[in-house]
Amino acid sequence: MSYKDYLKEQYNYLKTEKKNFIFKDDIINKDEKVYSKGRKLNKEEWDKIHTNLRPQPLAGDITNGKIFICVLNPGFDDKDYITEEDKKVQNELMKQLEQNDASFFWLRKEFEEKGGGQYWRNKLDQESPKGTSLVDNLQQLFNVDDKEIIFDMLSKVMVDIELFPYHSKNAGKIRGQIEKTINDKLPKYKSVKEVYNFVHKELLPNATSNNQLVCFVRALKLWNVNEKQSTSNVKYIDIGRGRPYFNVNKELGKSVFEYIKKNKNYFEEKIEEVKNDRRHL
Repeated sequence: MSYKDYLKEQYNYLKTEKKNFIFKDDIINKDEKVYSKGRKLNKEEWDKIHTNLRPQPLAGDITNGKIFICVLNPGFDDKDYITEEDKKVQNELMKQLEQNDASFFWLRKEFEEKGGGQYWRNKLDQESPKGTSLVDNLQQLFNVDDKEIIFDMLSKVMVDIELFPYHSKNAGKIRGQIEKTINDKLPKYKSVKEVYNFVHKELLPNATSNNQLVCFVRALKLWNVNEKQSTSNVKYIDIGRGRPYFNVNKELGKSVFEYIKKNKNYFEEKIEEVKNDRRHL
């Protein structure tokens, strides 16, 4: 089964679910779960799993994506419960599983006030240091006044890949379970095994021939990759517990910016697609 087939299977499995969002064949015990809508988490709950929030194994089109960002898990913010009450957000999250019109939707302006939108848009367009934002530099590269055109273009080409699809404030004890899962024939989290196999058996071996950029920025040990083995198409950039800001003076932002510059004609075509989409709204 391909990873796309696996995701579609989860889409069919969860599409009628209302509150207990656990992928088929993943095992999450009652004492590992937490529900905290309307209250602050206790510290001992930080590494528990929010199964009342939809899993987010990815955001983006894995068939047509060009820039893949591999991280650990979606994290958690108190706003996430409110965010998922929005039907548009629910629909977009399910689109990622169905891989039908999937995109890195958090980057689009309509989601800028949502938790995921605030997180990712800020990482790509941080306010300081001035002039180091990836979005600012792409505006200059493509001579585009409206930064939303750049965000829309990036939503078409970027893919966020999460090793563990469930929300938690900290990974904590989950890290050990993930490591064990990857080596088990009968894994506790089949979802982890599936994305791990996709990355190692499909994405990485074909990154050069597909002219894709794959960046690992979190949990390199769990992903079982070595930061000393970076190539022009695969970057191992361990940011530790830091946030993945796409500052063009730092390795992550610089790698993405240089890749886009090298393939400028392709991304210019994507910008024209965005402009054309807008004309037909």
